[in-house]
Amino acid sequence: KILALETEKENYAAKRVLWFYNDRINSNTKEMWKVLHEMAGTKKSKLSIKLNVNGMITSDEQKISDCFQEYFLSIVGKRNERNDNGINYVPNEHLAGKFSFKNVDENKIRLLLRDLNTGKSAGIDEISPFVWSQLYNEAAKPIQILFNSMIDKSVFPAALKRTVVIPIFKSGDEHEASNYRPVSIPISLNKV
Repeated sequence: KILALETEKENYAAKRVLWFYNDRINSNTKEMWKVLHEMAGTKKSKLSIKLNVNGMITSDEQKISDCFQEYFLSIVGKRNERNDNGINYVPNEHLAGKFSFKNVDENKIRLLLRDLNTGKSAGIDEISPFVWSQLYNEAAKPIQILFNSMIDKSVFPAALKRTVVIPIFKSGDEHEASNYRPVSIPISLNKV
């Protein structure tokens, strides 16, 4: 009876996660993570950066964010210009039969969650690898269903592609965006 009850709990949890992802991904994802953060006791931390934006030193977060975004995207553009001899896009017909994905096993997910590097930062979902490593038994089945659904439908949800980009100071004037490098922090599930 205890085993049946545990299986029933896992099935219920899996249904709840699928409900959020399938039916409410665009409208309620933020609310879902808010509830999970309240349960986990995680909090946001803020960076205190003052930056030269259009000749004025500002601490306005939106202006600083926009300035870093513009600068970091310009770096990517310069790298793409330097790598013009490479292939940037391969049409799907050239990939047919070259590789395939297989459905994932619940036990494999469980092991990967348990063994996540808990010293890494949380991504935009604010769920740290530590939380996933503690919930590996409960989370394995819903994540397996989610991942297998993604494989079966050949879709990687946009919500899982989002990252936090942290500006890391290199050297020089702390007020200049060009003296920072971007570090991207994906959500922890992308590491499974």
